[in-house]
Amino acid sequence: MKKLLFILFIFACQSIPTYPWFSGELEELKKMAGSKPIMMEFYTDSWGWCVRLEADTFLDEGFLNLTERFYSIKINAGERNGSKIAEKYNVHGYPTVIFINQNGDEIDRIIGYGTPEDFIPKVSNILSGKNTIPYLEDNLNHDPNDNFSLFILGKKYLDRGNSELSKKYFNQFIYNS
Repeated sequence: MKKLLFILFIFACQSIPTYPWFSGELEELKKMAGSKPIMMEFYTDSWGWCVRLEADTFLDEGFLNLTERFYSIKINAGERNGSKIAEKYNVHGYPTVIFINQNGDEIDRIIGYGTPEDFIPKVSNILSGKNTIPYLEDNLNHDPNDNFSLFILGKKYLDRGNSELSKKYFNQFIYNS
């Protein structure tokens, strides 16, 4: 009976998908990333929503299909090195997922837990460049009165803790309205 249970356990464990996290340091990953973006997941061991994000969303087949388009690294904000990186990117809530380029420049972020149905479209938009900070700023270069871009940029900069830029975009949005 013990052998049967052991065999069933081994079989069950082999069918559980795993997420392709990079196991080295962020600086190492930035050097090898090339043109692929890097997804950083900031988490803490003590926060259940971080665990749920990985179990529910990151292991979803639809999300796993996207992982060929970017590299991923987990950053424990409760550890010394992780807290320094979280501070650099102005992370205040967990989980926070930030996409960066190989230079470490932020492309966009997703704050908090999301189901696969909610999270996957956001990641797809980020990967296609849609409604990211560079995309929205480019829109404003073509049309400085684009209220949609002004409002979304105001919100994105507020989420990043950059109140000065957020205020600038929200004030322009209000002025235009």
